[in-house]
Amino acid sequence: MLQIVICEDNVEYLGLIVSYVKRILKSRNIPGEIVCASVHPDEVKSYLNCHDANVLLFDIDLKTEQTGYDLALKIREINADTYLVFISEHLEYVLQSFKARPFDFLPKPVTQNRLSICLESIWKDYCRKNTSIDSNDSIQIKFGTTVYYVKKNDIVYISAYGNKLEIKTLNGIINCYETLKSFEGKLTGSGQFIRCHKSFIVNSMHIREIRLKEMEIHMTTGDICYIGKKYRMRITGLCNH
Repeated sequence: MLQIVICEDNVEYLGLIVSYVKRILKSRNIPGEIVCASVHPDEVKSYLNCHDANVLLFDIDLKTEQTGYDLALKIREINADTYLVFISEHLEYVLQSFKARPFDFLPKPVTQNRLSICLESIWKDYCRKNTSIDSNDSIQIKFGTTVYYVKKNDIVYISAYGNKLEIKTLNGIINCYETLKSFEGKLTGSGQFIRCHKSFIVNSMHIREIRLKEMEIHMTTGDICYIGKKYRMRITGLCNH
């Protein structure tokens, strides 16, 4: 999941970038959230001293004693894997920014489309680094032009809504256009996944409680999945193990 921090000294422009990022995460189905957005570098630094974040969108010239570049260098000393993106109207800073090893440099005024391309690239790289594509422990999910590589153990449940699937993972929700039967075929050989309803498959690793009377399965994430009458005996057998 992408945990995004934004630092921009112009309040109005900060609001614009925040709105862009929220729209992109939703429209491109990228699991992520903005965890901190501020015009004050010190506030961002304090947040990062106590919390995790893996994507930083910084204005390189914050018009304060501490520039976005200075802040990025300090953060880079702590975390070498953070995705750093500079946003600036000062293109003369491009060469200087290389020392901080940015993932991208976006010239102002940045467009939603340009920011979308950047965040999609970050998400693809994040998936590549955090999931072994060739491993039997992972699964490939395609939604539009985006391909996700998800660890099977991270999947909590899969639910069907018409011709669309919602895959709830520990890192967020991923959607795709596929039948539940087809997706179930990808999980063959993994006994941890159980079909409990015509519209639900659950990961037994994340089951917290089975309530046969209510025909419900309560997951460790707080989600509730339903038990269909056709699958009651299968779930009953699971309770007896």
